[in-house]
Amino acid sequence: MADAPVTQGAALEAFYGAATAEQYAEMMDAEMAKVVADLDLVASLLPADATILDTCVGSGHYLAHLATKTPATLEGSDISDAMLATARARLGAKATLRRADMLRPIDGNYGAILNNFALHHATRDDARRAVRGWARALAEGGVLYVSVWEGDGAIDFSGHDGDTTNPMAGMRAVLLPEADLVAWLTESENDDDGSPGLEIVRRRRVVEEEMGGMVALYVVAQRPRVMSTATTT
Repeated sequence: MADAPVTQGAALEAFYGAATAEQYAEMMDAEMAKVVADLDLVASLLPADATILDTCVGSGHYLAHLATKTPATLEGSDISDAMLATARARLGAKATLRRADMLRPIDGNYGAILNNFALHHATRDDARRAVRGWARALAEGGVLYVSVWEGDGAIDFSGHDGDTTNPMAGMRAVLLPEADLVAWLTESENDDDGSPGLEIVRRRRVVEEEMGGMVALYVVAQRPRVMSTATTT
């Protein structure tokens, strides 16, 4: 399927301004109940001396919860200055935050990388490159936690509830098939991009009635630890 026309760049950054950031933070207060068990699982799987990166930190809710569960170093990035301001107000000195695009190449050795309902703002090709890049940037035993809107085709957010005055009017995004996301996560390091294959630890689908029956897909995947082959004599 050809990539759908996706709202990106300046239009996307403009959408996530101060008013949206405030509304998003209020929404996340309620949404956290849906993901606490997943985040606790991520915390339980972290390798020692881990750094956690939230590639689309938004209001900072995920990192704030993880700060109560682990002594890991916390980092976050977002394209929106307003979102970053909201996250800084919540996290204070608990995390290092910076302005950056989630699609940028990432170098590192992270204990966990998070991305919460943001890949629909990327074309399918860019989404695949991002997921593969995050897998490469994990330490041994590191964890990738991704949530996406599952399906095939495009999302027109302005029409899911029939309200054409919706502030998201005209915003276009991409649904991701579950099979595609799982394949991107688990493809082996023998592929031409050198990404390691991750192991799926948890995968769940939730029908969101308040979003017109859209399906939310949550996946926790882990980079395998390399077993030592050393022998004693």
